[in-house]
Amino acid sequence: MRIQTYPMSSLLQDRAQRAGAIHAAGGLKAAIASGHLANNLSLTVSEAIVLGLLRQNVRSYLTVFGHGSTDVAEVLRVYAQAGLVRCYAVRNEIEAAHAAAALRWVTGEKAAVVTSIGPGALQAFAGSLMAASDGLGVWFLVGDETTEDEGPNMQQIPGPRQHTFLRIFETMGGAYVLHTPHSLPTALRRGLNTVDHPHRGAPFFMLMPMNVQPQTITNFNPRELPREAPPAMGAARDDGQYDAAVQAIQKAARVVVKCGGGARQAGQAIGEFLDLADAVAVTSPLVSGVIPFQHPRNMTVGGSKGSLSGNYAMEHADLLVVIGSRFVCQSDCSRTGYPNVKQVININTD
Repeated sequence: MRIQTYPMSSLLQDRAQRAGAIHAAGGLKAAIASGHLANNLSLTVSEAIVLGLLRQNVRSYLTVFGHGSTDVAEVLRVYAQAGLVRCYAVRNEIEAAHAAAALRWVTGEKAAVVTSIGPGALQAFAGSLMAASDGLGVWFLVGDETTEDEGPNMQQIPGPRQHTFLRIFETMGGAYVLHTPHSLPTALRRGLNTVDHPHRGAPFFMLMPMNVQPQTITNFNPRELPREAPPAMGAARDDGQYDAAVQAIQKAARVVVKCGGGARQAGQAIGEFLDLADAVAVTSPLVSGVIPFQHPRNMTVGGSKGSLSGNYAMEHADLLVVIGSRFVCQSDCSRTGYPNVKQVININTD
């Protein structure tokens, strides 16, 4: 693909036509398959970003626009008018990050948070702690300083260092700077691998330099947009461990099952396992509803923020089965939890 300038009137007309064609075809996948969308497009980086996320079924945007994201905002305006995406303007970037994480948690729907540059991006970074802590995949599109090194601007972190925002953001999840238009496919693939990780999603920050967003890419093939998420892991190898686990459960006097965030989709299986193992469950605060509250084997939350029943179960169990938990200090690793446990069966992909 090549980069060139693009007359504004033609750009807007072509963009609206593409959005209309995608809508008429019933979606981006159908538009590509049916030929409603050409194999070789000329479009801006900003539109390619929106197309790339649409290919990954991202249709909801929580936004606090500013001069650092104006070009992406203009693309979203056209695509929203065509009925392809939905934009929700909120008052604060932390609010946007929390709303996107809650949407993913409750419904499974992916969303993108769009901010400007500088303080707004850092606000979103602070709010992304919820997604990072709970293992939820959320896209973050944030403005970034230009790639031209024209001198400091008031949105930069002071100091003569390159990519300071990248250094900060990648501590929370995945992050990538669109240093050139040609880097977009890599950014989209890394974001897909992070946001749609099958066992532990995370926030992904696409840093969009202001001078790169409006650049035009020619010979852009939408069929090359990444779309397949990483596959889930299969069953663990046996090597005799399954039999050993069964024997340990059969010999134990009191079995407690710790349900962490990774168990949030396994409520029915956990209920069956509790009956088979004659065990009780202690849940993390993240998944207090993974099995019904009224279930006779649900001892609810344990730890420093736990219940009497949950802490009693932790105190008296002699075998611990862990399902999708990371062992946090306030419930598991305080040196006071599970004092009588002699064996641990850990079911975890991480």
